Amino acid sequence: MSSPQSDLRARPVATGDGDSPGAIRTRGNFLRDAVVMMVDDDELALELIAVYLEEAGCKKFVGTADSTLALRMMAEVVPDILLLDLMMPRVTGMDILTELYRDTELARIPVVVLTASTEVEIKLQALKLGTRDFLAKPVDPSELILRLENILAVKAYQDWLTVERENSDRLLRNILPQPIAERLKRGEKKIADRFDATTVLFADLVSFTELAATYDAEHLVDMLNDIFNAFDDLLVKRGLEKIKTIGDAYMGVAGVPLPRADHADAMVDTALDMLAIADEKDFPFQLRIGINTGPLIAGVIGKSKFSYDLWGDTVNVASRMESQGLPGHIQITQSTKELLSDGFRLERRTPVQDIKGKGPMPTWFVIGRNRDRESSLAKTEYDIGPPVATQNKELNNP
Repeated sequence: MSSPQSDLRARPVATGDGDSPGAIRTRGNFLRDAVVMMVDDDELALELIAVYLEEAGCKKFVGTADSTLALRMMAEVVPDILLLDLMMPRVTGMDILTELYRDTELARIPVVVLTASTEVEIKLQALKLGTRDFLAKPVDPSELILRLENILAVKAYQDWLTVERENSDRLLRNILPQPIAERLKRGEKKIADRFDATTVLFADLVSFTELAATYDAEHLVDMLNDIFNAFDDLLVKRGLEKIKTIGDAYMGVAGVPLPRADHADAMVDTALDMLAIADEKDFPFQLRIGINTGPLIAGVIGKSKFSYDLWGDTVNVASRMESQGLPGHIQITQSTKELLSDGFRLERRTPVQDIKGKGPMPTWFVIGRNRDRESSLAKTEYDIGPPVATQNKELNNP
């Protein structure tokens, strides 16, 4: 039989025939797939435990009689479970437990203490440092295997729960803005906020519906994915929030759910880049964009399927700016124009437009950025501006 330390070399671990990916095994030999590490200055004990584990189906055992090497070994080969003697020279088992307790990652390793001591105080101290279980020396092989199997079964279930929780969190963050997802996770039942300073954008692919009849389904979806994914990346880069896509239309907002002082500039900059992206894609349609600035209400609706949405006159007018705009243009309202910095070139639209539901309204087309703003954006990362913490008001907290 090889010496304990020689078992550090890699050996294949059985994967478990018939185990489906992501499934949690409730019965079976958990030792078969586990990496078991043992630290004990008694080399005979190491040899015996290695034999017991091998007979039980364990495919990888890592052992050392030199306790000074234990932590370094665990950094190289992270075990699924650690068997630890307490009474060792130089570095004791309690010393190792203390170091494990301080390390966030290594503290997750379940530890079974092997000891001949019956002192309650020693056991209490070991328990305070995270020890999962105790085995009395000399170790009974049947008890050893059963205890390890039970601990590994619990660990497998906990690992499975962690993966499922991470998957669930990832899905939630894909559906909702991260701050909103975090509020839901903390237990908030109703999320409804009023934001006083926001800028809303609607973008539509002009003539897409007519063109759709000439393309097969796969090509059509590929085109939408291509351009909308590019828009998604742009909004993430600028610190803005995508709200949703509606058919061939795209909706985004600045200043929600995290308020920001430069919401108008940020959204107009983004709209200009969206036009550039649409031109670069060389698709057989043009983009038409409408933007409006003002207060709105944002919240989560739905029970089985969550949706974060916006409501209010600001949203409706932004939609009208798009639908009554021109292909290849960005149309903005007076309220957006008044908040813009002098970094943009604007052209007043004539004649004055009769906006559905609002009547005559002065509007402007954004022609582009001036030279200084172009240079500033090219040289530096986009500045999302200082937050305006007093802008939003929770409707359910008067």
